[in-house]
Amino acid sequence: MNMTSSRQHPFTCPNCSKKYQVTLYEVINIGTHPDLHDDLFAGKINTTTCPSCSEATFVEEPLTYYDPRLEYCVHYVPAASLEDPTLEVFEQFDEQGRVELSDKRLPAYIPGNHVVFDVQELLTYIFFRRKLAEFYPILRKRKKVM
Repeated sequence: MNMTSSRQHPFTCPNCSKKYQVTLYEVINIGTHPDLHDDLFAGKINTTTCPSCSEATFVEEPLTYYDPRLEYCVHYVPAASLEDPTLEVFEQFDEQGRVELSDKRLPAYIPGNHVVFDVQELLTYIFFRRKLAEFYPILRKRKKVM
């Protein structure tokens, strides 16, 4: 149930048009794969280097990140995908703008998710949730002292 998943995607280098397969993460569970947190912040997740011209590129595909310890989930949807005239990207959302994640087999404690449309926003939200988790135990201790 609490899984990290990746799969092969076709990719065309934006620099030289070379076509090749890349492995992209679709779901990251840092409870079972904590090293992927650092890889994400280091720009190693869903990034590829062209075997022909050596161009490094971030591949803009949806990515779900969740932290079972802090019990939150954030879903990255590339903003450019919202411009698709077929509107297929919107099939993953409910009417409140949450992404339907039941097919990703996420834990039941994650009733909703936070949706972001930019990779930097994804990283900022993850950073925010970690800082928030640090802050609240400190706040509770302060309130007990007062």
